[in-house]
Amino acid sequence: MLLTDAYRYYIDDFARAYYKPAELEPHEMNLATWRCYARDVEANDVTPTLFIGWRDALIRGGLRGHRRWIGPRCRTTIARNHKTFMRAFTWMCMQGIVTPDTHYKLKLVSVLKPGRGKVKEPPGVKPATEEQFWAVYNALPTESAKELIHLVRMSGMRPSEACQLRADDIVKDLEPGVWFYVPKEHKTKHMGRGRFIAFGPECQEIIARFEAKKRLEPGTLFRNDRGEAWTRKNIQQRIHRACRKAGLPAFALSQLRKTRSNEVFDKYGLQGESATLGHSPETARKHYLERDMKLAAQIAREIG
Repeated sequence: MLLTDAYRYYIDDFARAYYKPAELEPHEMNLATWRCYARDVEANDVTPTLFIGWRDALIRGGLRGHRRWIGPRCRTTIARNHKTFMRAFTWMCMQGIVTPDTHYKLKLVSVLKPGRGKVKEPPGVKPATEEQFWAVYNALPTESAKELIHLVRMSGMRPSEACQLRADDIVKDLEPGVWFYVPKEHKTKHMGRGRFIAFGPECQEIIARFEAKKRLEPGTLFRNDRGEAWTRKNIQQRIHRACRKAGLPAFALSQLRKTRSNEVFDKYGLQGESATLGHSPETARKHYLERDMKLAAQIAREIG
């Protein structure tokens, strides 16, 4: 069986039902770029050399992905595509599409490590400025879109968590003056981690306005003009349009979360930041390094 046919079989027969839509994106990119790179290769004939050649082509850019040409990718994106490709190959081996020998040889190819090879590092998430936020807030034509990004800004929740917010998921009587939101789906659920978001008075005011409007309509609180739940992609497109209208650099929703992260850390430290934003241990360790660098820079300026 051709690899492209086997990969499509994997996506349609297994991955689409097992993974969330956002987790399918790297698989779709893998399939599209492999079709551009080596369309007629049998699944069982994929060698480490061919696999590394495809990965290097992703690093350089120039392969056609899903409906568009793909530019150079950073190391973390390449690592994500590498891991998802191997996940698909493991399933193909379990189904008898490829032999264990072929699977084992591909597993010998290690994931790119930081600082190794000619691949760019990710730029990192920079916080959005207050000017950017309020310019976009005032330029957005839909009230639900405005208040959704306002809630992300004030609570530090992930955009996907805000998009799926329902009144039934909010607990109002656990702590005086604070509401808690326990999302049914969240980024670290597969790791066995729980997740909650605490809403203070300003967040409660935003939610209460939409609760009053949606009281007789079950479903998500924030919906677009067609009555459908916002998705991260939809709301991000609106933000980019509003940024162009305001003549400001475009920013992502994750940058609003970063803005909140910095505010909380400056006042309550790393533990308060991790509790508010629900960081995984890996992210917390990364933030330790970032904060240590800032502290070391301050010391160097003052007494170095």
